Amino acid sequence: GDASAASGGMFAGAAGASNSGGRAPFGGADNGGRDAGRGGAAFAGGAGEAEAGSAGDATDPGTCAATVPADGVTGALQAAIDAASVPSTLCLKGGGHRGDVTLRAGVSLRGEGWATIICGTVNGDAATSGMTTLSQLQIAGEFSAGGSVKLSLRDLEINTGHTAVCAPASTATRFIHDGAGALQLLIDGVTIGSPGFEIAIEPGVGPIDDNIVLRNSRCDSTSQCYDFLRFTFDTAPAAQVAAGSRIVLDVYNNVVRNVVLEGVVFELRGGMNHEDSASSRLWFRHNTLASAGDLNSAVAFWTEPTLPVVLANNAIAYIAKPVLGGDALGITDVGNVYSDDESSTAWFDDFPLGDFSPSAGSPLIGAGADAYGVPTDITGKARTGGFDSGAYQR
Repeated sequence: GDASAASGGMFAGAAGASNSGGRAPFGGADNGGRDAGRGGAAFAGGAGEAEAGSAGDATDPGTCAATVPADGVTGALQAAIDAASVPSTLCLKGGGHRGDVTLRAGVSLRGEGWATIICGTVNGDAATSGMTTLSQLQIAGEFSAGGSVKLSLRDLEINTGHTAVCAPASTATRFIHDGAGALQLLIDGVTIGSPGFEIAIEPGVGPIDDNIVLRNSRCDSTSQCYDFLRFTFDTAPAAQVAAGSRIVLDVYNNVVRNVVLEGVVFELRGGMNHEDSASSRLWFRHNTLASAGDLNSAVAFWTEPTLPVVLANNAIAYIAKPVLGGDALGITDVGNVYSDDESSTAWFDDFPLGDFSPSAGSPLIGAGADAYGVPTDITGKARTGGFDSGAYQR
């Protein structure tokens, strides 16, 4: 039950807050008064597990090469991105930055917190070398990236509707790898509206090497959350992806509150040879998904998965079908605590307010499997004395 033995592949964690039940400013604490810094959370692997890979350099993108004011001039941010040296970081002042934005490889954007808002469509197709980082700001608009992109999204709000400066988009935040090469994606400390993240892998004729991490993030709507993650792997019309391919997906320490329809959807239809399948890893662990008795599902496999999937150390409360299709071959189910009953709301310190820390005597305490444990929880608290199931350690 010792949570200290974690694999390699360490990231430098963000220092922003990941709060339970509401939001806190960057660098703040959650509503339980705990330090919310996330220093050095492991990419993948609990006790005794090998390193699963890397989604790129997630360290601080650096000092400000230039400061971009929010002066209301449409296109000013794009002009600053186009003029920036590579690599560099642009610091965005608080206020609305209007106009559509096309990212450049190696040019990172850092705001002043929730007061910095990009009002427009963000396209990341060109972020293909180095790790382009967006951090400490809001995005109110469509966000998409396609191809072999290398992106880090840290301490963001995306389409939450928490600003009156500009209207949020009603579409998913999309990442589509539609060819050969490598997708490197780190999503850390992001609060997102619904629908959430759509990640689709649609290989071409060459091999792929995709590393995707989604951690310490949440849909925190007081009304409804759906499609927090929709993950698709499809090789059609080819029978399988080219030999020498690998997919690593690690989804951990996330919270989806007030689930309706489906909270998370997997559609794994693509083919992969035995050796490549064995070197790939699809892990969904230490997540908390909660509903108020919705009749649908928290996690749904819409097709029988063609790759092995691990569901480990999750807490799914008060939803009619905790896992739809979870009895399929190739799915490992360990350390999870599921319930479709209203009594499961008592597992947490304050279910109505969205504080999903395990309550005293909760069945979540110590229920997690060591092999898939994450050393820290969503707030950065060390998981000592055994792994609690869900995103929080008591």
